[in-house]
Amino acid sequence: SNTVTLDGIEFSFTSKTSEPVTITGKTDASTVVDQIVNFFDDYNTMITNFQTFLTEKHDRDYAPLTEEQKSEMTDSQITKWEAKVKQGQLRNDNLVQSLVNQMRSAITTNAAALKKIGIETTKEYGVKAGTVTVDKDKLKAAIEEDPDAVMKLFIAAETTKEVDGKQVAVSGTGGVFT
Repeated sequence: SNTVTLDGIEFSFTSKTSEPVTITGKTDASTVVDQIVNFFDDYNTMITNFQTFLTEKHDRDYAPLTEEQKSEMTDSQITKWEAKVKQGQLRNDNLVQSLVNQMRSAITTNAAALKKIGIETTKEYGVKAGTVTVDKDKLKAAIEEDPDAVMKLFIAAETTKEVDGKQVAVSGTGGVFT
């Protein structure tokens, strides 16, 4: 046969040779870059939304509507009123603040290594505090140079440990997503 499949890659041979043949491959970093950029776009959106929830003020003039009040209003008026009631409900919420702190910590713990591959936290304040920028060219170059090293920045190695005679999965350290 002139065709061989090895590790999911199909090789087709068109002629015979007595000379050594070298086959080299290259990681297509574009897809990986897009996935990482999309992840950080989502991350930035979440951080911004959480920061907005933590800082928006509650307007005490808006209390939940009674059924009687609702019957006197249009659907549009009810929707707007209920949005005002919800506004500020999470201001300075400890749980949301803890989540934001943990998300930021996951990034800042590996800040130096991430910076080397083009991922940095912004110097923004307010609702944009803790967001991330990605230099796509630098990230792509890092992936092409050493895809395994980049991957290790984003995942923690999982190991198993024996506890009471049973194997238990234990999260590793070092990854952004431990």
